[in-house]
Amino acid sequence: MEIPDQVNSIISSKRFVDAPFNATPVAPLWTYSREFAERVVHHIIAGKSLSKISKLDGYPSYETICYWRANNVDFDNAIKKAKQCRAEIYRDLIEDSIIEDLELAPEQIAAAKLKYDKLKYLASVDDPTTFGKQSAGGGDTNVQVIIDTGINR
Repeated sequence: MEIPDQVNSIISSKRFVDAPFNATPVAPLWTYSREFAERVVHHIIAGKSLSKISKLDGYPSYETICYWRANNVDFDNAIKKAKQCRAEIYRDLIEDSIIEDLELAPEQIAAAKLKYDKLKYLASVDDPTTFGKQSAGGGDTNVQVIIDTGINR
């Protein structure tokens, strides 16, 4: 079976991709370094996504960053911690807006609510333990409630 030209170009580019057919993914062209890891983490805290970071000039591809995460526990943990910090920033933005939004015109309220719903969602994705949906009861405890009406049946 002949490998299509597109697959050959993927293999020869030495990018880590999930190539079709019988092509085998190869290691990324970039070598992991603590310097780039720290830069990536700082960009995450500043609010950039991994896909946006990978498009910056002088940065490795998204696939390379994922490869680093899969093969370097410290880098993966640093990204998780950076996302937790970013979730705190989103929370702070919502808190800071409470006073500012007191002066909103009625037609601006829906747009402000949508903005803060997005920030809440992002915070819950970045740090589900702290900002994720939690039940008021604090868990999956079943509670049986018995009401005595005074009527015997």
